[in-house]
Amino acid sequence: MKHVPALDGLRAVAVAAVVVFHAGQPALAPGGFLGVDLFFVLSGFLITGILAREFDRTGAIALGGFYLRRFLRLMPALGLVVAAYLVAGPLLWPHYGTAAHVRDAAVTLAYLSDYGFALWGVPEYLGHSWSLSVEEHFYLVWPLLLPAILRLKRPARAVLALYLAAAAWRAFAFVHDGWLAAYYRFDVRFAGILIGCWLALWLRERDGAARGAALPFSPLFPGAALVLAILFARWGSLEGSLIAMPLTELAAAALILAVVRPAVQAGGWLLRVLSTAPLTALGRLSYGVYLWHYPIALVTRETMPLLPSLLVCSAASVTMAWLSWNSVEAVGRRWRERFDARAAVPADQGLVAIRH
Repeated sequence: MKHVPALDGLRAVAVAAVVVFHAGQPALAPGGFLGVDLFFVLSGFLITGILAREFDRTGAIALGGFYLRRFLRLMPALGLVVAAYLVAGPLLWPHYGTAAHVRDAAVTLAYLSDYGFALWGVPEYLGHSWSLSVEEHFYLVWPLLLPAILRLKRPARAVLALYLAAAAWRAFAFVHDGWLAAYYRFDVRFAGILIGCWLALWLRERDGAARGAALPFSPLFPGAALVLAILFARWGSLEGSLIAMPLTELAAAALILAVVRPAVQAGGWLLRVLSTAPLTALGRLSYGVYLWHYPIALVTRETMPLLPSLLVCSAASVTMAWLSWNSVEAVGRRWRERFDARAAVPADQGLVAIRH
């Protein structure tokens, strides 16, 4: 897949909103938690595009290869954060107990934080890992379902129907079960991922016919909608789940469309802004920043005023993410490159695949 720097810029916006929300307590951006929803849409779009192209090219989705690539991309950084937590956690929060810290580390590494936090409130100091669990469950399930969807006459329409059903279920869950019981669960939160999946398949179906066509809207409108949601949505409110989340998802899909469609004049300014060096650099580090920022924010926001907390948390998170990117994540990238080089050889690598 061709690299689009502006998508890194969108990742930077997403992680900045989340960091401000957690480190700023969340006075500066009450809706900063919606940055996670922006991440979800991006994940659905990128992963579905990659898998659909593999299916179109080879007639198969190599499950073993996909899962291995995801593991090598995600686990080195997560493992480093969890290892640091096991060292620092008992020192920073001794009242929690060593056994509880170990349990929370295990829950995090097993990608069970979504239901763990929704049902039992664990892991407490690694609570932000719930979103990683949501995405990991998506990675496990979606490659199994996508081939059947791609065999349909109109795959994008089918996924749009799935999104509408998932959004309706989310609304019901928030109203019936309450915010905390619904917010973290995979079955409630995967709707945003689906709208990204739909966009990837919609573009796939329109490839050629839509190439070079102008956008039917100005990116200013979804951009403004996203900013307003981040500035004014309230954590824990029904409006946040029933209005702000769907608004963020639709705005995110529109912004992605504005930056990935070729020869779209209306999106040129957005493409330039999101492709600036600071945003793309932060976007590349966004996974590491997200991993490190939350335990750091738990310390800074309890010991510092708002602005110093934000500055220290941001600087420390970016620094640790940079170190992670150039150490354990670099090892993971090298292993992925070696695997891709072997997989490029025209031979059966013994990978489990789903075929036509």
